[in-house]
Amino acid sequence: MWGSVIFLLLCLLLFIAILLLSCFRDRTTAALGHLAWRIRRRLRFWLYLPQGGSERPQLICKPSTLAHYLLQHCGSLGRPCTPDWPWLDPHLQTLCSLVWPLADNEIDFARDHLQLRDGGIVALDWAVGITIRNWKATGPSSSSSPPVLIIIPNSWGRLTPHVLGLCRLALEQGFYPVVFHRRGQGGCPLVTPSVQQFGDPSDLMEAVSYIRFRHPSAALLAVSEGSGSGLLLSYLGECGSSSYLTCAACISPVFRGQQWFESPLPWLYRWALLLYQKLNLCR
Repeated sequence: MWGSVIFLLLCLLLFIAILLLSCFRDRTTAALGHLAWRIRRRLRFWLYLPQGGSERPQLICKPSTLAHYLLQHCGSLGRPCTPDWPWLDPHLQTLCSLVWPLADNEIDFARDHLQLRDGGIVALDWAVGITIRNWKATGPSSSSSPPVLIIIPNSWGRLTPHVLGLCRLALEQGFYPVVFHRRGQGGCPLVTPSVQQFGDPSDLMEAVSYIRFRHPSAALLAVSEGSGSGLLLSYLGECGSSSYLTCAACISPVFRGQQWFESPLPWLYRWALLLYQKLNLCR
């Protein structure tokens, strides 16, 4: 009996709420919109949410025939780059790149530990095949000389789905991908009292020399992801024409490294990055 009475009271309250909302629809909509605006403003202050809007991309280069051709025929350079909802939020992009799983396939790696001149160790993970459910596809044979693609992850050293996707695409296109892991990252042991500084190309130089020694007749290419592009750009700037690389590409690079370091990091990212680095150093 009491259950029926409580149910009827809840239905009556719901009916009254719907009636009030229909009578004061304009005021309710304005109040909810103002509340949402205040909540977003507060979240933007706490988490450094983007202000919105988009700008037309710019091609930063020296004047050349190739640059003129790209500006004339590349349509994406002539319109603003506006991703679809909800990917406009960079925080959501970062979160998805860290936690989104790689679907239906797994890259098989063979690891080489390279000891450096100062006694430090870096790791080279050679992608040797793809496992798709219960079916395996092997990579290029050692007897051939396919182009070697050197992949540099972000400064965290974590293999994101983007890096694994690059390895899969490289294997499908006939390349021999290898992932470069810095000291103390990606399961590589840290045997020196210091890690690799941001943009210090000395370890990458020795790794490229080793790869060139191991595959002397293969063309060397390099690609980097995110904050790992600082290492590749520094390597190209230091070595110049002696880099032994046929071509290189940086995906979402950090061009203004000093401004990037001096800008305040949101507290959530600072806490997560500090915890991740501590876990890597404790292993």
